[in-house]
Amino acid sequence: MAFTAMFAQKSAADKALAATNRMDKNLDLSDEQKEKVRAAYLEVFIETDELNKGDKATRSARQLAVQSKFDTDLAQILTPEQARKRNSNRNHRPSPNAGMNKRQMKQSRSNPKDRMVSSSNRTADRMAKQLELSEKQRDQVFEAHQKKLTEVQTLRNNKTDRSEMVQAKKRINKEYQSKVDNILTAEQIEQRETIRTKRMQRNNNKLEKGPGKKMEIEPRKPNRKDNKGEMRMENQAALYTERMTEKLSLTKDQIDPFHQAFLSRISAVKSRKQQVTSGESAKGRREIMEAYRTKLEKILTPEQLTKLDALNNNKKSSKRG
Repeated sequence: MAFTAMFAQKSAADKALAATNRMDKNLDLSDEQKEKVRAAYLEVFIETDELNKGDKATRSARQLAVQSKFDTDLAQILTPEQARKRNSNRNHRPSPNAGMNKRQMKQSRSNPKDRMVSSSNRTADRMAKQLELSEKQRDQVFEAHQKKLTEVQTLRNNKTDRSEMVQAKKRINKEYQSKVDNILTAEQIEQRETIRTKRMQRNNNKLEKGPGKKMEIEPRKPNRKDNKGEMRMENQAALYTERMTEKLSLTKDQIDPFHQAFLSRISAVKSRKQQVTSGESAKGRREIMEAYRTKLEKILTPEQLTKLDALNNNKKSSKRG
């Protein structure tokens, strides 16, 4: 037991020294800073080794506490300029798939757990870069997103009834958004809404430059649920129309009717889901798709319809694959 403890501590010491050398290379630490950083890293690695032997149920919360203490220690060691540089470097992390060959990437994508980790990393890194999150905030966003994906995957594995699944997904997404709002500061939440508004306006500007009528997309109003859903559908329809304009070579007269047809389709599908959830009589999905197809036949040429069918078939085949 004594030998095992010594080996574990030596391993932690090696990792602490390596981590300190990396930080020194990036931040040009003084000798006094290097010694303090090495001691902080050593404490983290020793406690992490102990956590890995403990109860899995409490590991995540305890790990966050260890990381929080490490961030506090570093804030007292580094100068403001070094702290800013460190945060900037962390916001430009390499992709989780960096260095993988095609076979390794394919295996990673085929593993649901790996896909969830990769998705949560991308979400956390994107928010960290856009909103200048602290390391603690970035890890909390990762944990919240990971929990959300895990709960959704559990729903799918249990083959829950469709109406129950819809309600459960809404609850999971609501809990996730609430957790993220609690992680962010008021300024970061305001900045997030500004970014969303600019993104929608940018999509609108792309359509304006193309050969067709500009489709107005108003900024989302955070405190109105109905408007939030409408804006999401409008944005989805605008993006899909933009993509199909390029792939199907839509003319100026076709773009707006195509957009309205697709918007009507996704609005009808959403309405059907709400009716099914509330137990009301709902219009069948097949009827909705048939009505959508009828509209497209009046808008598109036969060649465009054939090309659209081929695109949809390829998408279905890739999903089955």
